[in-house]
Amino acid sequence: MTVYEKQDADTSFLRTELGTVVTADDPVQTITKAVGRTNGQLFIVGDFAVESAIDAGIEPDIAIIDHMCEREPYQPEIELPDHTRYSAPNRAGQISDEAYSIVGQAMENRPALIEIEGEEDLLGLAIIDHSPTGHHLLFGAPGIDGPAGVKHVTITDELKQTVTAMFDRS
Repeated sequence: MTVYEKQDADTSFLRTELGTVVTADDPVQTITKAVGRTNGQLFIVGDFAVESAIDAGIEPDIAIIDHMCEREPYQPEIELPDHTRYSAPNRAGQISDEAYSIVGQAMENRPALIEIEGEEDLLGLAIIDHSPTGHHLLFGAPGIDGPAGVKHVTITDELKQTVTAMFDRS
């Protein structure tokens, strides 16, 4: 079963409205400096974004990777020895029950690294749904409907309501 299956009606929101794109030379470092580690925890979805954060000396509270970057196999250099490790299957264009549940477990047992067998692209929505407000989500923006870079989202009550409505529609 799935918790969410991407709907055509959600595409515009996911591509253009969810988050602010940062296109600096080092977008992860730029965002994390702007956010500040004292303003909530940091969750990152995407191999390149997670690897960039670690390279900048920033360990996310939750990292989600799938060993893919722009649909190509990718082996990021990610060493997070203090993070609890999880894995779950997840198909493209959806959030599986198992992946959704693992995100909830990781939220309760931070810091955590989740390795997805399949595609992790929509799991930022599971992070938003499970997270308390005030925390931060970073995820890769491939540049489909705008510039490529990293997107930043501060998790708010309004955003959580939007995600809940998306889950209810699917």
